[in-house]
Amino acid sequence: MHKFNYTENVVNVIKAAEKISQTLGLGYIGSEHLLYGLMSVNNSVAQKYLLSSEYKVDEKRYKEFVYTSRQTDCPVIGFNDESKRILDRTEGISAFVGDNFIATEHVLYSILEDERCTAVRILSGMGVNWRGLKEILRYAFEKAGAKKSEQPAGASTKKSPESQVFIEEAGAEHAEKSKGEALK
Repeated sequence: MHKFNYTENVVNVIKAAEKISQTLGLGYIGSEHLLYGLMSVNNSVAQKYLLSSEYKVDEKRYKEFVYTSRQTDCPVIGFNDESKRILDRTEGISAFVGDNFIATEHVLYSILEDERCTAVRILSGMGVNWRGLKEILRYAFEKAGAKKSEQPAGASTKKSPESQVFIEEAGAEHAEKSKGEALK
């Protein structure tokens, strides 16, 4: 049982993952479906990272990969073991950042933590720099955690549009630093 609440966007990610799984006639929700859901929820932090110019995931091409990655002999009804592990890890990621909720960026990072999961294997097959994306998210989380630790005791840790913008800006800042270092 999760101690942290899912944001509305994460609930919508899970609904989109369930819908794509049902569309494919599958009895499980895998990491590939969760990632598809992350790309489907408009204006979420995870979608912005996934569709950013540096890590742009071609949504149409990804969907084709999902269709070909079917696990036809999977008897699971609901989340498969891989997705359960991913969702379980989100609590630790959220706690690390100092959040009391699970947001799309936590789910995305949890997926990227498991390089053997189906979603990451599909991203690799598409040539997406998922390790770079993971590094940028980690940097953004570290900055967000440091900023929250500077807040006075009892300050609200509820997700706000400002915290979402901060995580996006921290990721963009890290990307710029990485580009600058690569040019040296």
